Amino acid sequence: METAGGLYERLRRFGREHSVDHVLMDERLLRRPVKDALEDATYETVEPVSAADYAASCATLVSLANEGRLRHVGASRLTDSLKGAHARVYGDSFLWSRRLSAGDASPIIAATLAAGALVNDRTRVSTGGIHIR
Repeated sequence: METAGGLYERLRRFGREHSVDHVLMDERLLRRPVKDALEDATYETVEPVSAADYAASCATLVSLANEGRLRHVGASRLTDSLKGAHARVYGDSFLWSRRLSAGDASPIIAATLAAGALVNDRTRVSTGGIHIR
């Protein structure tokens, strides 16, 4: 099964290369047929992330950075993503905006969701180029 942009194959390849068993995905994009198709195609659990959970992950990322518990190891894709990232207000927090960001915001969004999931013990995650202690 394949989608525009090769999503299934990219998830399969990423899962093989990084021993991934969970994928976090925006709940607005993750309707039941899509979730089932992704899990069938990739053998991974696909977990929906609400806007509130995403905002909490953004706040967690900032807190970790301010506490000196977050370290970026210099991965160029993450560096470029962070340089071009633009945030939008969401309640008392913020969300990284794909539309408003200059360049690809996906790496910083992925790292943010992974950091939030790791700190909140939601699942085993790969933080995509950052270390948390």
